[in-house]
Amino acid sequence: MDPLVDKIMVAAAFISLVPLKAVPAWAATAVVARDFLITGLRLMASAKGRILPSESLGKQKTSWQIVTIIFFLALLSIAELRHANETSTWWLRAWTEAGPILVWITVALTIYSGFLYAWRHRELISPDQ
Repeated sequence: MDPLVDKIMVAAAFISLVPLKAVPAWAATAVVARDFLITGLRLMASAKGRILPSESLGKQKTSWQIVTIIFFLALLSIAELRHANETSTWWLRAWTEAGPILVWITVALTIYSGFLYAWRHRELISPDQ
């Protein structure tokens, strides 16, 4: 899939999960901000004739983001199909306990991979360049 489309879809999904109280606004902001940072860094590199390849950690970050999105969409679908609801013990535990753990893992990996990528390519954003 096109990396830009991938970023747009992930950002849209995280933003859409905020009003449903699945993902906190700060977490969605972190995901979107990291993607803007890396896209901007790649654009700066491109302007200097360089191509910044994606890294393994970035691919893992994307995988965790997609797993988190699918987890919440599956729970919402199960509730929509009336196979469970907010009063079902397992559904409530999944939403309130497993969901936040997935969000924390995803956001931690997102922030870590973003800082690591920016650090590795810091010469692109140094003022003397």
